Amino acid sequence: MKKLLLFFLLVYSTISANETITWGVFHRPPSIDISDISNPSGYSGELLKIMQANMSKYDFRYQDMKMLRILKAIKDKEKVCNNFLYKNPQREEFAYFSLPLRINLPLRIVMRQELFKKLGSPKSLSIKNILKQNRLNIIIENGRSYSKIDNILSTHKGTNLLKEVITSKQLLEMLNLNRVDMVIEYSDVVTNHRKEDIDNFAFVSIKEMPKYGFSHAVCPKNEWGKMVINDINNALRNIVYTDKFKTHLNYLYSHKKDQDEIISIYQSDFLNEYK
Repeated sequence: MKKLLLFFLLVYSTISANETITWGVFHRPPSIDISDISNPSGYSGELLKIMQANMSKYDFRYQDMKMLRILKAIKDKEKVCNNFLYKNPQREEFAYFSLPLRINLPLRIVMRQELFKKLGSPKSLSIKNILKQNRLNIIIENGRSYSKIDNILSTHKGTNLLKEVITSKQLLEMLNLNRVDMVIEYSDVVTNHRKEDIDNFAFVSIKEMPKYGFSHAVCPKNEWGKMVINDINNALRNIVYTDKFKTHLNYLYSHKKDQDEIISIYQSDFLNEYK
């Protein structure tokens, strides 16, 4: 009788055990803060909690991983996902993408005020032209997607584009110390890292960038990844029309102009992806 009971307990525990998703995450506040790896915060951290509440058959586990490691794990078909990646053809070869879960206002060229004034206080600049002229140095994170300008950055052969496996905070420190001329970053990230001296920096629109971009959850391109992305999409469909999600879209933006733009994009374009 005991053996039979043990057998049924084992079968029940096997059937009832939740599938585990390992979320590859890395510290990039305010987008995501993993000071407590078991309880990520920031935009993506809080969104993961909202998603988990709608994905009861899954356990969420978080692992601190650099972006290159996340992409390698997904390529190697490990049970690893990420929830704030841009879609591009290279990534679509090895990963499944969810419906969009975040609206990103465009990246900016960030420089010190003295260089900004020296260049004539431009409202916008072309990345192509800057790289072609080869007079100013730009530093970027190796392995990171920079949305629509990825192709420009990946095909440039000049020495004035530096690629380093370091954090956005470290890039901004290098910019502040005058070791590089420019970085490419979101204004909210710069504000988060450099609140004390934000007035020392200028933000310039990039001519090649679109008005906005969408981020997605990404999982390996196999049967497991297909299942998980399908369940993520179902969870997103449950929450995307709620006031909680709509409010969360503006988590990163403190200026009313940015907030109004986010809601306008949400209503005009973002929801079209869910039809």
